[in-house]
Order: sequence, then C-alpha cells, then structure tokens
Amino acid sequence: MKKNFCILFLSLLSIIVTAQIEVSQETELYNGKLYYIHLIQPGNTVYSIAKAYEVTTDEVFEVNPFAQEGIKAGQYLRIPIKNQKAVIITKPIEETINITKIIEETPLPDDTIFLLTYVADNSIPVSQLTEQFKFNPTEFKGYNPQFKNKNVISKNDVLKLPVRSKDILIEYLLKKPYSQVILLVNHSVIKGETLFSIGREYGCTSGEILQFNPGLAEHLLEGQSIRVPSKDVFSLTTLTKTVPTPECVKITKKAHYQVAMLIPFHLEKLANIVIDPNPKKNANKNFRSFDYIQFYEGFLLGLDKIDLNNATIDLKIYDVAEGEEKIKTLINRGVLDVDLIIGPFAKQPLEILSDWAKDKKVRILDLYLPDEIDYSLVNQNLLSAIPSITEQLKGLLDFIKDFVPEKNVIFVYTETNNNEKLLIEKVQELNTLNPDFSIQFVPYNSYGINGLVKQLSHDKQNIVVSFTNNEVFLNNFTRLLFDNAEKYSITLFGIPTWLRFESIEYRYLNHFNTHFFSSYFVDYTKTEVIEFIRIFHQAYLTDPNRLAFLGYDVATWAIGALTTYGTDFIYCTDQYSPEPLSTSFKFERVEKNGQLQNMHVSVYEVIEYQVFDSRKEINPPK
Repeated sequence: MKKNFCILFLSLLSIIVTAQIEVSQETELYNGKLYYIHLIQPGNTVYSIAKAYEVTTDEVFEVNPFAQEGIKAGQYLRIPIKNQKAVIITKPIEETINITKIIEETPLPDDTIFLLTYVADNSIPVSQLTEQFKFNPTEFKGYNPQFKNKNVISKNDVLKLPVRSKDILIEYLLKKPYSQVILLVNHSVIKGETLFSIGREYGCTSGEILQFNPGLAEHLLEGQSIRVPSKDVFSLTTLTKTVPTPECVKITKKAHYQVAMLIPFHLEKLANIVIDPNPKKNANKNFRSFDYIQFYEGFLLGLDKIDLNNATIDLKIYDVAEGEEKIKTLINRGVLDVDLIIGPFAKQPLEILSDWAKDKKVRILDLYLPDEIDYSLVNQNLLSAIPSITEQLKGLLDFIKDFVPEKNVIFVYTETNNNEKLLIEKVQELNTLNPDFSIQFVPYNSYGINGLVKQLSHDKQNIVVSFTNNEVFLNNFTRLLFDNAEKYSITLFGIPTWLRFESIEYRYLNHFNTHFFSSYFVDYTKTEVIEFIRIFHQAYLTDPNRLAFLGYDVATWAIGALTTYGTDFIYCTDQYSPEPLSTSFKFERVEKNGQLQNMHVSVYEVIEYQVFDSRKEINPPK
C-alpha cells in the first residue's frame, strides 16, 4: 500500500536556534570577554541572529554599534556568550601493539606537551604525581585550578596532567590504553595575530586556546609562546593499532557456564505488600517488587527455547536495585566472578560493577537506559543492551536521510521544555558532524502553528519531528496542524509515549502516517509473537508486557551466544543474530571507551490505524 508521506515535526528542545541560522563555534577574546564570531549570511537580520544565540538585539548593538545602521552579508558580528562552556578536545587511545616503536618513529617537536586525562584509582598526593609525570606544581595548578588548594587527590578525581616525555606517556598508556590525550603544540605569535586568527590556522577556537593557556593575557605580544590544541599537525590515532579480534572458529567453548542475573525485585518491600481480595482495588497500587517479574518470566521462556549446545547453565538470581549497598555486598562475597552477568537495570550499581569488572574477564550485559544524552563507561567487557539516547537519535536521522529523495525536514519544539532543549542540541550536533540534509528548527512558543506552516514546502515531502511528552500540547498541535496543512504532504515523527496518551486523537496520527523511533518494537502480527503470548499466558495466567519480551530476547541472544562461542562471544556479536520478538542486538565497539553498544533502533508507523515495522514490507489489511 502506498504510504502517506507526511512527517509532522513536534519539536522537543529549546536551544533557541532559529531556522536557517547556524550558531558559530568560533570565539574571540575582546575587552576582557569572550564572544562568538558570527559571519553574516544573506537574509540574516540582527533580530534573527540574536534569537539564534539567545541574546537580545540591544546586547548585539552594544558590542557592534555599526549594526544599528544595518548589516550585510560578509560582515562579522561579536555575539556575547551567555553560558560559556569549556570545549575539550579529546582523541581516544585504543589498545595498542608496539606502541613504543610507533611513538618513537613519529616526528614531534621537542617542546610538545601531551595533556593526559588522568583518573585517580585511589587517593594520591600531588607530589607523587609531579614526581611520576615530571611536571612542576605551578603547572599542575594552572591546568587544574579546581585542585589548587589540595595536596592530596581523591579516588575518581579527574585531572589534566602535562606530559613531555614519550617514555612516561608510553608507560602509562600500556596500563591504561583508553585514556584520553590532547596534543598541545607550541606556537610563536606573529605580529598582528589574534586568538581568533590562530584558532583558524590550527582548526580550533579561541576558547580552546584560552583553556590550555592558564593566565593568558587578552592582548598577544609578538614572539609570545602559547600552547595550541592541534587537530592537524599530529593525530594520536597514528600511535595506535587495534588489537586483532580473535576468530570465532578458534574460540574454546566450555561445558558449564555460570551466569548471574541482577534484577531489582525490591525484596525488602515484600513484607509491606497487602493484596486486596478485590482485584479492582489493586489496580492503582504500585508494587515495585512486581515491576521486573515479567522480565524474569520472559527470560525463563527464552532459556527453554534455545539450544544450549550440550552445555549447562548455572543461573543465579540476585536482587539489585538502585544504590550501592547490594552490589558491593555481592562483589565482596565473590559471587559475581562468573562467565556472564545480566543486568543491572540502574546507574549506580552498574558503575560500581563495571569499575570492579573492567580488568577481569567477566562479561556484563547491562540493561540500564540512561536519562543522560551521552553516557558510557570504560570497559571492554561491557555490552550495553539498550541503545543510548544518542544512538537512537542517530538512528532517527539515518532513517530520515533515506526516507524520500526530496524532503523538507523541520524540528518543532517548545522553548520552555529543558528535556526538549537537550535533545535538539544533540540533533544539531549530530547533523553538524554528518550533514546529510538540512534541518529547520522552529521554536513553537515564539512562532506558533503559523510559523510552522510558513516553513512547509508545497513541492517536497515535509517531515515534521517533535519529541514532546506533553499530552495537552500534542492534542492541540496535531489538531492545528491538521486544520492548516490541507495543501501539504506531511509525515509526522514522534516518540512512543504518544501511543499511550488516553486523550490523543488517533485519527490525526493516522492521517500524518506518524512514525516512532525506539529501542524496541513488538509486531503483534508476527507468528512468533502470537505464539509467545499464548505460551506466556498459559504459564503465568497474564499477558506479557514489554519487559517480558525483552527478557525473552536477552535469553535467546546472550545465553545462545555464550553457549555457541564461549566466553569470548563478545568478539562474535556480528555473527550471532537470532530472530527477536522486540529488541535486536547489533553491537559496535565505542572508540572512546571500548565498550560494546547496541546500535539497533526500531522505527514503526501508523497505517490504517495499525502499527507496522517501517523497515519491512507493509501490507496492512484493507
């Protein structure tokens, strides 16, 4: 059936970047303050520029008096920076082979500084660090002003250490191969140069130069030496070679595997649970101990389904929720030194577990869905089963890229929603790094439905995207869009929460062929799903929820991979892909920390009032 190509952009983030205005990342120090340097483009106005940078026109005129007489393309404006953020240039160091030889054969100036990101494993005196890495205390305080009054560094403190010796760098990287390093080269100032011009030469910003030159004065002097974070002179990727991946056919399998599962059962709350004989009176009660039971039940059904390849599984279940007490107790008892850990579902126990296990051969398949846009841990044995928010946004943009050849993409957002602001910022960043198509951003509070309609195209497929989780706003927005969009072809993209809104006008979602992106999707028309529901209902006298499907998929993938390839199954993730019920596992190693991240993102859509997988051939009932 032919699709209704119409995408409605209900925006979600309030980084006020007005349509067609690209916020500059170049900065310059002027009269003691740091400013963005904006190159005026055709069609720009002082108002639109000020709106994009979240400042007022009066603030722009104060720094640029000439702009009161009018501006023109090709001119530059200084824009005040409201919330200055330090920009860190980091380059990942991967596990290395013959790193000494590689570094020694790479020509570098004698005065090069490697600025090493150092994470303290334990408390350590600053004097010990200065002796180990050969820098003076004054230099240390310049790069680490937050520690200028401390003589002892605490465990997990993050420092910037200036290293000049290749041998010292090599020794540290061989122990900590995933450390981050910034290369600082020396630059001698030529007459007339500014921080802005030097930044343009080296491919960095004025703010970055200031960050790595503590106490640098506003006005540069001829012959003055400054440190510049170089992106072009030298790349640390030339230092490294990735360790070869073991071939799956050569991996040694075992006859017996130990598996620990960490589930938040909240068993301490069981004694307080009172079940009313009248089922209706239990409907609105929140029994936290019951939240994850279906994951466990789905897992057991998946375990019964798969072929264990003549191996046996010793499965131990532990109650681990939020907090650190329970996970530390299990670690101290020694019960987690196993072949595979499944879980936990929460941040704090995951961080403690990952830190403990990163130097062991304990594989962890974690099930934590972070609230943060970017969240990761340094651990080569860690597999994150739930795609991160960043990876889900990448999946959305990749899908839109291939949607139709000619498209007009608009993200609509409410300026007062901080969560939407963070997501929009990430979309802008991802699109800047890989600009496959242009995107317009419409702040709905300022421009309303009329402002959105003005951005629609009569000639192209309009893709309108929103991340709103406000039910009242969504109802109003879809109604107004429907009333004003008769002459346009629109497809709406949103978030799965919309399908759970009780008051939503489903006919609008159907009209705009609304698409959703998520870490999972259950196709209730699939034979395997229908059969699973039947068996689950027969075994547990209830219908399976999302966690039940996830538990089944985790069992069939993780236990299947473990018994097929042994404990080194982490090197064979691309070769093992059983048919899932809801969640696919497509792992890729993250360069900056070595962990394996599930990159699969589901996209599904509403057609004829039913939901279908957008990546498969769709034949809805007539």
